[in-house]
Order: sequence, then C-alpha cells, then structure tokens
Amino acid sequence: MTETSQIMTLDQMKIGEKGRITSIAQSDSVEENVHLAREELERRLLEAGFLEGEIVEVMHHGPVGRDPIAVMVNDTLIALRRSEAEAVEIEIDDDPGAQ
Repeated sequence: MTETSQIMTLDQMKIGEKGRITSIAQSDSVEENVHLAREELERRLLEAGFLEGEIVEVMHHGPVGRDPIAVMVNDTLIALRRSEAEAVEIEIDDDPGAQ
C-alpha cells in the first residue's frame, strides 16, 4: 500500500472508481445474511476472476439500495449482490496516474 492509497471493500466504491483486489472473504465484516457459506462465496468469487492483484472497476449500481453492483474484472462484466461485494477488499490509489 502506498502513502496515497486507501483500503475499502468493493461495495463502498463509487461508479467509475478503480482499485486493486487485495483479499477475498477475509474480513469479519461480511454480512451475516449472505446466502452462501464464507468458503463457498470465496470459491465463487475466485472462479469469477476476483484474484488478488487484479484491477476492478465499478460500472453500475442497481436502482434499489444500490444493489446489485456491476463490476469489470479481466474484461468481464460481473454483477454481485452488495453483501457479496462486501467480501472483496480493494486498494484504491488516490493518484490517478498510478494505475
């Protein structure tokens, strides 16, 4: 992490914001109402391309409660529930020229 970066979860990002994935399903902040077990959620996210070090960009937030969230990872558009996106930790670099 650089001096000009911040860590947040994917569900906290704004449309158009980009960041680098730092971890998946490691935080205890993942909502209890997630329909999948933590291990299953982690497996599904990894299979979808949410790998540590990959760049992710938020493309769209749903109209009701900003759910679901559409994100671009590895040139693939993926929709996630907000509770699933909470399991993806992202590093945002405040210097736009750094990515």
